[in-house]
Parts: sequence; C-alpha cells; structure tokens
Amino acid sequence: MKTYCLIFLFLSAPFLMRGQEYAGDESFHPWSHFISANPLNILLFQQAGLTYEFKLRHFGFGLTGGEIYANHQEYSNFFIAGPTEEGSLGDYSGYFFVPQINYYFTKQKYRNHAHLFYVSFKFVYKHMSLDSTNVTKWMPADEGDGYYDWRKMIDKVNIYGEFIGVGYKYALYHVFLQVEFGFGAMEDKHTMIISQENPENGSPYPMYYHYNPPERVSAYQNLGSINFNLSIGGTF
Repeated sequence: MKTYCLIFLFLSAPFLMRGQEYAGDESFHPWSHFISANPLNILLFQQAGLTYEFKLRHFGFGLTGGEIYANHQEYSNFFIAGPTEEGSLGDYSGYFFVPQINYYFTKQKYRNHAHLFYVSFKFVYKHMSLDSTNVTKWMPADEGDGYYDWRKMIDKVNIYGEFIGVGYKYALYHVFLQVEFGFGAMEDKHTMIISQENPENGSPYPMYYHYNPPERVSAYQNLGSINFNLSIGGTF
C-alpha cells in the first residue's frame, strides 16, 4: 500500500507543483506593456518600425509606427500595398502607423510565462513618395501583364487598410514571440506629376516624352489582402 502511495505522489508531483505555482502567484501583477519589432519587415520589406501595446485585462491597445525606406525591389509591392499592380513601390520612401485593438481570450496565469490568444482589429495607414529625379517603373493595370513605362515623376501615395485576424503571444520571463494572421482590404491612391516618360519596355533611357507643363495623373486601387506578422520583443 505504501508503495502505491509513493508512486501516486511521484506521478502527481508536477501537477501539484503547477497548482502551487499558480496559488503562490495569485498576487502577482500580469505583464501590461509589450514592445516589439518585426525583423522580416525591417530586413526585407522596407518597413522599419516599433510596436507598443498596453494590455488591460482582456483588451490590448497597440500602436505601430516607423519609416518606409527604398529597397528598389519590385516584390515590395506585395507587402506594402497588398499587392498593388501599379508602380514599383520599392523605389518609394515614407512612413506608416498602425493602431490596433486586441481582445484576449486567455490571461497570464503564472509569473514567468504566459500563453495569450487573441483576436485583433487593426487600421493601416502608409504615406509614400517618389522624387522626380528618380527613374521608376510604372505598370498600368489596364495594359495587361508585362507592359510598363519608365517615368520620372513626383508621386505621393496614400495607402489605407483594415484587417481582422487572430494572434498568439508566448512570453517567457520578459521576452515574447508573437504571430498574427488576418484578412482585410487595402486601397491606394497615387497622385502623380509626370515630367518625362518612356513607354517602351527595356532601357529607361533615352526618355522619349518630355511634358511641359508636367502631366497630372491619378490612379486608385482597392484590393483584398492578407496580413501576417511575426514579431519579437520585451514585456514588463
């Protein structure tokens, strides 16, 4: 009988310890401040920024902001504007900010680690511009695949987006990893002043058309999009 009791105590010890950990931590203060960065955005997708989130019980209020830098890569169109079919946004620079509200289904139970699942609602705003001294590739959406112009122009782009998604945070001590995935829509509006243009594929030089006064052109797109976020940061 004593043997069975010892075996039972041995097998149940981890669960008893978890219960004691929770009971001993009832008075601790859950982490409320989360600061993070998305390394993929910083290294590959033109967007260098930081996110701050304040968590109060089931709700989290976050704000992401930062700089958009030119990386001169056409794949950026898919990650900047979700994807846009016009222009080559890798040549643009600017800034962005993303306010966000999270609703958490789980709460932090232990002092040193937490598993947090949530649903998120976010709004995206990006402002980007291109100076007329730079040559960029422009791909009109109504001309079909493979057709593009070379242009010198001033272009100011405003991009708006709305997303709903789900997310997960795993925090260990004061470091956390965060993953988000969502669906939404993005719209972008170009306001262009074109000074020179070469409508032939191939080399951007020489420019065949010179506009005096410059041409003013607008372009607008509204597209469905997905949102993926992988971030790492610190909490306290």
